[in-house]
Formats: sequence, structure tokens, C-alpha cells
Amino acid sequence: MQQGARRIALAASVSALVFSMPAFAQEAGAPQPQAADANNGLEDIIVTATRRAERSQSIPVAITAIGGDQLKAAAATNLQALTKAVVGVQFDADGGQKSELAIRGIFTNRFDIGSNPSSGVYVDDVYQPRFADVFSGLVDVSRVEVLRGPQGTLFGRNTIGGAVSIFTTDPGDSFEGYVSGGYGNRSLVDVRGAITTPISDTVSNRFAAGYRDRKGFMHDLTSGKSDGFSHLTVRDTFVAKLTDSLTFKLNGSYYRGNYDATLYDPIAGPLVLQGPQTSYTLDKDPWHGTYSYPGFNKVRNKQASGRLVWDADPMTITGIVSWVGYGLDIQQDYDGTDKDLFGYGAKARSDTYSGELRFSSNSDGFLSFGDRLKWVAGLYLFQDKGYENSDLYYGTGTTLALAEFNNPARVAGTPLQGAHKLVYLNSNLTSVALYGQGTFAITDKIGLTFGGRYTRDERKFTLRGDQASVPTFARLAVPYTFVAKPVDTSFDPKIGLEFKPNAGTLLYATFSQGFKGGGTQSTPGILSEAQVILRPEKVKAYEVGMKADFLDQHLRLNWAVFYNKYRDLQVRRSITLPNGVSISPSDNAATATTKGVELEVSARLTQQLRIDTSYAYLRGRFGEYRPSATTNYGGFDLPRAPSHRLNGSVNYDMPLGGADLSLRASYNYTSSFYFRADNLASQKQKAYGLADASATLKLHGGTSVQLWGRNLFDKKYASYLNSIASEVVATYGDRRTYGFTVTQNF
Repeated sequence: MQQGARRIALAASVSALVFSMPAFAQEAGAPQPQAADANNGLEDIIVTATRRAERSQSIPVAITAIGGDQLKAAAATNLQALTKAVVGVQFDADGGQKSELAIRGIFTNRFDIGSNPSSGVYVDDVYQPRFADVFSGLVDVSRVEVLRGPQGTLFGRNTIGGAVSIFTTDPGDSFEGYVSGGYGNRSLVDVRGAITTPISDTVSNRFAAGYRDRKGFMHDLTSGKSDGFSHLTVRDTFVAKLTDSLTFKLNGSYYRGNYDATLYDPIAGPLVLQGPQTSYTLDKDPWHGTYSYPGFNKVRNKQASGRLVWDADPMTITGIVSWVGYGLDIQQDYDGTDKDLFGYGAKARSDTYSGELRFSSNSDGFLSFGDRLKWVAGLYLFQDKGYENSDLYYGTGTTLALAEFNNPARVAGTPLQGAHKLVYLNSNLTSVALYGQGTFAITDKIGLTFGGRYTRDERKFTLRGDQASVPTFARLAVPYTFVAKPVDTSFDPKIGLEFKPNAGTLLYATFSQGFKGGGTQSTPGILSEAQVILRPEKVKAYEVGMKADFLDQHLRLNWAVFYNKYRDLQVRRSITLPNGVSISPSDNAATATTKGVELEVSARLTQQLRIDTSYAYLRGRFGEYRPSATTNYGGFDLPRAPSHRLNGSVNYDMPLGGADLSLRASYNYTSSFYFRADNLASQKQKAYGLADASATLKLHGGTSVQLWGRNLFDKKYASYLNSIASEVVATYGDRRTYGFTVTQNF
């Protein structure tokens, strides 16, 4: 009760502060990436997906851009809320450790130091090598760009699914900002704000911060408490215009995410127990969980970057340097019961450095040949250094004859008696890339795009396995150490043709290639497993599409048809060694294809009424995938690849004299899909739909009050499933949430 009272008091204090702002406060003057058309049509959103500022409707890329006003109207504070409005994209999270981002059916289910994501994530043009929790603290964001399909030429490695670029708000040349406070069910407290301070006519600074704290929905039967989380984000951005043509930007941020241990719901079994723990009855309430020991999940992310832009006569030269520091500490009971079965602990740290030198044509420069050639070229350097120490615990209640416990004295079906599988990974990756892309206007209506990127990855990693268990059931006959120095190279071309029959229509066709970097095993139990080195994944992508505005930009229709062919997919498979021991390493064991259709329609029916809809059809299948000598998953569905996704939203703005009322309602439908490649019925999510709504009252003095609700019909759906031996455990998406937010702009 005392904690809840403190939360309410904090929210009330912020709300009081908001309403007490001076009467001369006005709407924030921060620059926005979108501007309403003069005829009150659909707005143009300026994006940088082609590494230059252009209208999203004028570039031959499947992109969804979400501006700052849309973010506020949707009350979106994390990427899960955002992706409901993005066609062909699915995002779910399991605490702060796992953020599973799937674009057009391609996703990553490994998050350790030795792995690579399938879709790239960037914050202010800085690549995030591990985005486990980077989406949870979206504070002072000006826009989000989601690019669907491989982006190998301009974005590089690890974008075979697509890319997500998050841009924070830059300081303007006037004093302005905002402060907001919100409260919701499950004791939610959300406080955030930003302020721009001009230092001189050419120098300004913007400081932003946000704090979010909430109880979870899982009730722990052991302690009687609920799980929960807290997020803290702090960011500072400094911009100096050194000359009329030279601009410097310095950005630094810190994020802290603290989570209670994830409470898993055991949905399938039964478990095999021994001794006094001979049985366990599954709790039928999906919102109940328990554990045999308490845990935690702590994520830290720090970032610093510098950007220098020189607008020279023939071209613009951009230099970017950055550092990203990442830390993860986790202790987790994985079986979802109060029995001593399975546990996991890890400590991970990494430091990532990158530098990019980019050259791009100016429309009035002589290298653009009278604005007929738009081009960009650059050099990219990247280094990622880190370590991860893992401990997989097998408790006294298990009787599993796990193969990694390779000891002839071990008798199948006897307890492991507190055995630990200890794995230590050190990784050092250096990557160098050269890239270039240009679009030449053959005529006023026809353009040809050509480009390519050459990448060289050099990685050195050390894997060491050890043991901590009773001697009789020692996990390893001999502890191992494995050192490897793989080198991978890739050339990823792109070619495209575009046709503009009129000023409001673009037709395009593209072919491109991309690759996902190689890697190591996550927690190999024996040397033979550690020695399986992952090669890069490759993709060939074909796409045709159209972007068109009609009725004086009051109706917008975008569609894309794509076909992607993947090879050397990094998946898990079972291998039986000559000594009879079975291991399950990740390996380049599969091919796959994805094909589909995406449709986006937006209409401004009146000055007050806007409707947005999107639909995606996806067919993602394994071509060849043999996880073992006797098993073939060829033709099976790819994980997290629903065949149908439908999004829709309605926005209505109503003037009320001294205020404006904005009403918004949205619905998101996802058809059934599998969480794993084996397509087991126990790991299939049924189709579900989520409804959200918000009402925002904007007073002319700069104050706004918003009421919001998500998952209004309280639908239950799994956000993560995993199997541990004979048990399947699940975590679920948020239940119904609702609350209010008060904001004061000044």
C-alpha cells in the first residue's frame, strides 16, 4: 500500500507541476520530420533511408515512417506499441533479455555475444549490436523509420530482414521543451520531459529524460508478489553550427532497465522428476507463476556519438564516430515451477566502436550532372569486443539423461544433483566495409539505381567449457578451450528501376543481396559442439512496388510484392558424434524462402477525419532443414511468420473553441504462427486481435491531457515460448492497460 501511495503521489505531483506552468507556455518548437500539406491532405514525412533527406513517398524502398505526432497520438512508449501500425513487422519481448524483432518472417532467437541479429537497429544512425532492451525507453523520439526487406547496400551486415532507425529530437534555435506525467493501472508511473536551451545564435543543447515503473501481470505464488520493471533513460544532445556549411553534433545517452525475474507459465509437460519431487501439477491460471529461487534481470546501455557534416559545393561529407556500451546481468529459474529443475545465469559486457565517412551528392553540385545523378558512397569501420559468462544449472529434481553430461559412469534416469554447465565466451569482431549507390535519371520519368557493398569480417573468439558438479556426475570428462579466427567476406549488389508517370506516383522494381554475419555457439557443452563455427547467412531479394497519392494528396496507396531466397540459415540441429553422444549446435543447416504482398492505404476524408489501414500476406517456408539424420523440416513454416496481419486506425480531430479534442482507435490482427521450426502444436500461437484507443484534449495554452488504453478486450497471447526437455514454458503479452498522461509544452 505504501509503495502504491508513493506512485500515486509522484504522478499527482508531476500533474500538478504540469498545470502550474506559466500561461505564456506554447506548443513545443522542436523541429518535426513531417509537415501537413497546405491543402490539409496527408502529410509528407522526410526520411533518411537512402542516406539523404527525401520524402518517404519518393524513394523506391518499402518503408513505414512514423512521425512524432503519430507517436504521441498512439501513446507509444516502446516498439511493441509502434509495430502494431507497421505492416509486415512483429515485435515481442521476454523481459529485458530477449527482444524478438521479425520483419517479413525473418527473426533472431539468439541474443548472446556470439550471435548476430537478422534485422539492424539504429539509434541516431548508430548501429545497436545487441538491442535486447533498446526499444523499452523511447523518450523524446522525433520519428521511427522501418525498412522492410534486406538493406545490405546502404546499411550493411545484419539487415537481411530489414532495418529500424530511431531518431531522437535535435535541439532547435529557441528555448522550448515539455514535461509530462502519467499514471495507469498496475501502478504505472511514467514521467518524462525535454528542454532545449540555446547557448548562442549557433549553439544549442537539448536534454531529455524519462522514467517508467510498473508492476507486471504475473503473480508469484512463492512470494505473493507480482513481477515488474523500471526504466530510466537520460540523453543530452549538443549541436553547434561552426560555419554556414559545417555542423557538429554530440550525443550521449544512458539507459537502465531493471526487471524482476521472468515468471514462466509451464503450459505443457509433464516434467520428469525424481526422489521426493515425483510429481508436479500444472497451475491452470496462466497469470500464476513460481520459482525455486529468486532472480533478476538488469540491462545497461550507454551510447556516445559525434557527427560532423560539411556541406561542400559538389557534395556533402558526413563523419560519424560512436561508442556503445552494453551490460546484462541475469539470474533466472527457467522451469516455471517451485521444484529444483532448471536455472540460468549470465553476465555479459561489450564495447562497440564504429566510424563512418560518407560522401553524398548535392543537387546543385557539378558531380550530380545537373541533378540527374543522386549518389552516396562511404567507408564503414566497426569493432565489437565483449564477453559472456553463462551458467546452466540442472537441479536435483531432474532425471534427464542429457548428452552433454558425457560420463560413462552416469546412469540414465538418475538425478544430476546440482550440476552446472559453465561456458565462457570472449569475442572480438572487426568489420570493414566500402559501399556506394547511385540513381541516374535516364529521363524525367525513368531512373536506374545501381550500387554495392563489400564487407570483410574478422572475428577472434575463445570458448571455454568448465564444470561445477559432484564428481560422480561430472558434466565433462575433460574441460575444453577452443580458439578460432574466422574471416568472412561478402559483396552485396543492388540494382533497381523506377518509373514516375506523374508527380504523385512511383513504380519500382529492385534486386538486392544481403548477409548476416557468422558467429559462434551459445552454450556448447563439449568441444565438438564448440568447434561448429557459423558461416554468414545470405539472401537474394526481389521486389516490385508502387507508391501513389491521389485526390490532391488526400488518398495514399502503397503496395509491395516481394520474394526472398535465403541460404545457410543459422538454425539448431542435432548431430550424433562417433562416440554416440548427441549435441544440438546452431549450424548453417537450412534454406528458406519468403514471399508476400504488403498493402498500405491512408485517407484523409475530411480535415478532421483520417483512416489508416495496412495488410500483409506472408508465406515463409523452409526449403531444406534437416535437424537430424532422420528428421526433415522442409516445407515447414518459418518461426514467427504469420500468414496474415491486418492493422487499422481511425483518427478524428474535433475543435472545441478553446481546445482541440483528438480521438484515436486502432485494431491489430495477427493470424496463427509457430514459435519454433519444428511446428509443434504445443508451440503454436492462435490468431488474436488487439484493440487500442486514446483521447487527447489539447488546450491552447500548451497543455494536453490524454486518456489511453491498450488491449482493451484483455486478449491473452503468448509473446515467447521455449521448450526445456519435455516442458514448454510461456510468457504473455500485456493484459489490458489504461491510464492518463498530462503534458505541458513550453
